[in-house]
Amino acid sequence: MAKKIEMVFRREEACDFLKKLAEAIEQGKSILPEYDLNLAGLKKVKFAIEEEQVDVTLKLDPAKLEEKRQYQKIKNRMHVYFEEIQEALSKDILPSRELVTVFIEDSKQMLKFNQLGTEFRKEYEQLLQDLARANKAEDLQLIKATVKLINDCKQRCHELYRKNK
Repeated sequence: MAKKIEMVFRREEACDFLKKLAEAIEQGKSILPEYDLNLAGLKKVKFAIEEEQVDVTLKLDPAKLEEKRQYQKIKNRMHVYFEEIQEALSKDILPSRELVTVFIEDSKQMLKFNQLGTEFRKEYEQLLQDLARANKAEDLQLIKATVKLINDCKQRCHELYRKNK
């Protein structure tokens, strides 16, 4: 069930709030610290202008908020683990099998969160399968080559979506 937050402002305060809200949405921020407001899961914004005051109602979807938290947790862990994998490979050391396995599972989870990058999805999924096989075989050179391809695929995807944001 959606959570409602109702706020009442004087006209001049409402203008400031709405500008900051618009900037946060435009910049993809999920927090409006000046108002101690978490915008993750924002579904609807409604405001009514009366003579001396502006009533603002924000409708937040807690399921979306939890999804956003999960997404961020997995994204951060993937970043750390991928760096650890790359660091081991740069030293010609086989990364931990568990580390690679968790990275692969996190990657699969990440693909479920949104529909961005659909044009890279099949390639990325194939690379994850290749990495799983190389990891199982403990083939250092194949893991190195596959990790490089995963990094290239990730960079192309992220560049495309950062450019279009």
